[in-house]
Amino acid sequence: MPFKDFPSRKDLFPKLKALANNCSHHIYEVVYEKIQLFSCKELSVQELEDHLALSLKHQNVKGQLLSACRILDVLLLTDVSMYKLGTKVCRSVKKLIHHWNIWKKMIDRFFKYFDFHKEQEICKFQDYGLFCLEYLGVVRRPFSHHAEYFLIYPDAAWVKYVPGRSGKMECISFNQLVCAARSYWSTELLVVGKKLLMLLRSFQKLAVENSKLMYCLSRILIQIFEAAQFLLIRYKFLRLTNDDSDYLKSCIDLSAEEYFLHVFSLDWRKFSRAIAKQSIASRKLLKEAILKKFMEEGASASLTQVIQITVLFLGSDREHNEKYKENILKIDIEAPWNSLIKDFVSSTNSQTSDDTMQLIWYLYLALSKAYKSKSSMFPSCFLFLLNRLLVLLSCFNGFLYATRSSVTEWLVHLNWEVKKEMFSRGAGLSFSVERMRIYDFMANTIHELLMKKQGSEEWIMKWRLELRSKFPLLMQKFMVLMSLICQNSGKYTNLFKDVVERSDFVITSDSFMDVFFLNDGEICPVLIAEALHRIKDPLVIVNNVERYPFDHAKRAIFLDVFKGVKENIIKELFREKSTPMY
Repeated sequence: MPFKDFPSRKDLFPKLKALANNCSHHIYEVVYEKIQLFSCKELSVQELEDHLALSLKHQNVKGQLLSACRILDVLLLTDVSMYKLGTKVCRSVKKLIHHWNIWKKMIDRFFKYFDFHKEQEICKFQDYGLFCLEYLGVVRRPFSHHAEYFLIYPDAAWVKYVPGRSGKMECISFNQLVCAARSYWSTELLVVGKKLLMLLRSFQKLAVENSKLMYCLSRILIQIFEAAQFLLIRYKFLRLTNDDSDYLKSCIDLSAEEYFLHVFSLDWRKFSRAIAKQSIASRKLLKEAILKKFMEEGASASLTQVIQITVLFLGSDREHNEKYKENILKIDIEAPWNSLIKDFVSSTNSQTSDDTMQLIWYLYLALSKAYKSKSSMFPSCFLFLLNRLLVLLSCFNGFLYATRSSVTEWLVHLNWEVKKEMFSRGAGLSFSVERMRIYDFMANTIHELLMKKQGSEEWIMKWRLELRSKFPLLMQKFMVLMSLICQNSGKYTNLFKDVVERSDFVITSDSFMDVFFLNDGEICPVLIAEALHRIKDPLVIVNNVERYPFDHAKRAIFLDVFKGVKENIIKELFREKSTPMY
């Protein structure tokens, strides 16, 4: 916002500019920059950004802060309704967050100045501290044995935060100054931060309403989560009311919840190469943010939160997970999820059959227990974990049948590097029995969910999902998973036919089930490939070709994950196949 006018402004500014004309170009730039910043003239964001760039060039702290403040003021007044076609939304959000980060970083340097100054150390934030004193209107009292400061403006708004204040004060101690300055700038952070959150919420609603902006939505949700968490956790000395605290907590919880409903969506029809890259990057950010929250709070995690963390570990690349080990093991996580999380942060990233089977077993135990209280899980998260369990388990056959979306997720987790050892057949009776036990759990669980329609409807509604549109997608995804379990295990065709033959079982108009209706519930790679082609999530067949021949399903994608590089694998995964089934 423009600064308040004062009587001598019209005479003073032209004189300053005339004097600067007689000086060097550097001095003229500095003077002109300050005249513009202190003027009543409305400046565009671009003009203010030019002033910010000049201030950075001249290392002018005052200019940097004033420019950043005015830019943020303008951006926070953005009218989201003007984005009728959804144009430039992502760029606007990116710019908003960029300048929010610049401004709060400067405020943080005020705090650091007081921390260093209190310890009487030479402070690299000296310029920021001196500007802060100037901005607040305080001057250190000369020739004083104690650090005392005169108040140039005793009625200034920040003075109300001075501890032990009595009447109209003219002088305060350094400790009083530090306390009051911290409280004042913390309040400013909270006020501006809440405006930022409200604007981001408006952008979020716009993105939800506009299908063209769905790729941008995950980033907006991440920014809401991080901004609210920053205000709630990092600055514990913020003067939060109960309403403020509740608002920030709701922003954190709702943004995380909505993120999972969006990124780990039931609707794979929106899955594309570009969206996959966007969501994968944002998952890594959210994983960092959620884990940081637990580390700083030392909190115990609810089942819903533990499942979120598990999905994020499996939904992002596994590199550097060990850096979380020391802190995450302090979080109170109930068994058997604690063993699974511990495996994520302790793993050496090996792909040995023993390590993989251990991960599979922990995941199976966790899911079998969680299913008994499935209302605590997002349906999409449960499906994501079941899909990953099927992929990991089926690799021990020496081959894998899976959808393109689930294979892509799996390869991202492995950083696109798969060792042939993952596709070695397990030996021994106990190994075989364990695998069949896990297949039994998956097949029987999905059969129960498909047959008990009312329970699945209640699950959808519990998470405030739109029943008419999401329930058919949930049922369809269960059917996809069931067909792949049958193909990978060579069993459970009776359970699959049981569902196919139900007269009241109607999923969607995508004709996925028509393929099986017309073939009396028969299961084979050719039929699965055709059915998955119709819903635009093609069948992918991964095989250890040294051991087993490929199936001949024309609609399927035959993928060599052992020799190909990332770019070639992605190209093959997203190559359109138009060859008919017959």
